[in-house]
Amino acid sequence: MNKNKTIIQILFILAALLLCQNIFAQDEMEESQTESEYSAESTEEAVDESSVESEELSEPVSASEESDYVGASPFASMGEAENLAMGVSNRNIRKIIKKKLDENPTDGNSLAVLAELMRRVGHPQAEEYFEKAIAAKPKEPGYHMWYGRYLWYRGLNYRAEKQFFEGLRKVRARKAAGFALKDDPFLEQWLERGLINNFQDFGLPLTRHKGYPYKNADGDKKPGLFLLGGLNVGKQPVDFDLLDNHTIQFTGLLGFFRQGAFEGRGNDLTITNDVVKGICRSPFRLNTDARARFYTPNNIMPAIDVRFGFNQSKESQYFQRFKPDTFVNTQTIKVGGGLTKSYSIGNLFDLKVDLGYNLLRRKGQIEFKADTFENVNMYEGRVEFSRFISSNKLSLSFFNVLLDIPEYDITSPGMERRAKNVKGAMIDFAMYGAIPLPAIEYGKFKFKRKNTRGFHFFGGYMMDDEVWNPEHRIDNFLLAGSHLKGVVDGRMDFSFFPMWFFGDTEIAGKDSTIFGWPSRENKLLRWNLLQRFRIIDEERTPWLPKEWNNFLRPASLDLTVPIYIEHAYGNTDETYENWGFGIELWSKLISKSLGGTTFLCTALYQFQNYWQIEKNLHNFRFDIRMGWGRI
Repeated sequence: MNKNKTIIQILFILAALLLCQNIFAQDEMEESQTESEYSAESTEEAVDESSVESEELSEPVSASEESDYVGASPFASMGEAENLAMGVSNRNIRKIIKKKLDENPTDGNSLAVLAELMRRVGHPQAEEYFEKAIAAKPKEPGYHMWYGRYLWYRGLNYRAEKQFFEGLRKVRARKAAGFALKDDPFLEQWLERGLINNFQDFGLPLTRHKGYPYKNADGDKKPGLFLLGGLNVGKQPVDFDLLDNHTIQFTGLLGFFRQGAFEGRGNDLTITNDVVKGICRSPFRLNTDARARFYTPNNIMPAIDVRFGFNQSKESQYFQRFKPDTFVNTQTIKVGGGLTKSYSIGNLFDLKVDLGYNLLRRKGQIEFKADTFENVNMYEGRVEFSRFISSNKLSLSFFNVLLDIPEYDITSPGMERRAKNVKGAMIDFAMYGAIPLPAIEYGKFKFKRKNTRGFHFFGGYMMDDEVWNPEHRIDNFLLAGSHLKGVVDGRMDFSFFPMWFFGDTEIAGKDSTIFGWPSRENKLLRWNLLQRFRIIDEERTPWLPKEWNNFLRPASLDLTVPIYIEHAYGNTDETYENWGFGIELWSKLISKSLGGTTFLCTALYQFQNYWQIEKNLHNFRFDIRMGWGRI
């Protein structure tokens, strides 16, 4: 067994080195193509395909009114800011900003250039100067486009919506007045796509003014109602809403059953090999969720969510600790609601708050009572702080989920108390400026500063605290890693993140040292390596092509290959050590006929080898979701 384990570890290390070599062996990349370059090329294509004909005016228009409409291309400020910042460090961009501030610009284009440069380095006055640009030329729709994208990047969806709609109203008004610019048809598509992206977290727009093609362009002035839904089907070791901690689950169950054998049969700790293998399994699971979200155009009032969900798993839960080879089906119906809102706290930070309550009606979760239903109150809260630091973004979130489980006197007094509390925190630091990356140039290895789509360093901690008297189980998860996005001409992402797990069970009033109870302690380490390739890259086409069909159009398609190895350390049982790899397809689809609704589809296959027990698992899953947001 140890020999096989060593071979697997060597193969895993070789695979990791090959993936790293894939980065180093790339020829020197050109600087990432910017949004302004995309817009310039694509605008020419759009104009070649269809010319813009200005409408006849019924009455003459004054020269002063004409000057309010006409001017430079709506993409001019973005392109100028891009040229100034190309290949320039953040420090030098700040020098450019200071110089322009000293010049005290007053025209809209110069103010918009300044705002865009401020956005790139996280300047606290970026928002102020976007608004100054709009005030300087109030009939120019392009400034609303860039301001809306800036707010959307920050997660301020409700404020971004107002800017996109305002830009849409103005670009259509300019056309109606007979002064449409050459790039206006393309700008209108960018604004429509901006609204689609802004609403992709919400789902299907049930109010027509919130859906494509936004005919009256007054959607930001009216309440909105959206429906989000998801379906997950597959065979996998753990439920859909849990961490991929199958080894933790299997090892914990084996310890639990060994304790049951100790309690029920004196000191007989025998668990047969068939039982050990039977614990390692992939039950068939089905999960569906739905969420209706209602919100008003108010900067203070939160959105109101109503939720419904159904979950069913086949032979996924143990029936009793004295029969470890017997599992039963589980079923859960969820009904609940919540409040959510994003706020900007001045120049300090952005804040997002989620609060929710769900009533869970579930069966198959009570030991010895497989057919009994129970009602569980679930309370959840999440708060996220984010702030731009120079061109980088820091995000910090905290969450807490409490399950108030009914009391049951199952076998003896003192076993009726039950509760579960999951809490934790996550931190993410994303670098969006040009960073030094390894490259080979003229046969020599060197580091060269490159633009990416973000270099993330992240970490997190979660504690799962569960009481089922007389037992008190505390599981700890620790995660750290990095995620490099948009290398190899923007087409590839690489992620590396180890996960630590450590947990133990306390048995109230019983000294495990004296009584010789089987150990329920777990210590596991998992190494994860992930490579992602963009087959269809939506960031290269941030507009709405005219040829898209009425139902679904693929906006993105990614191929992902995750590789991992998981092993025990310390005195932990090594029974369920394993390694595995997967192949995943991620796709984002947009429906024109459903008001620009975004659909996410995921299909994956995962192979797992448990070398200690000589067993393989073949897992698969298919997910489809209407909207991106959490339910």
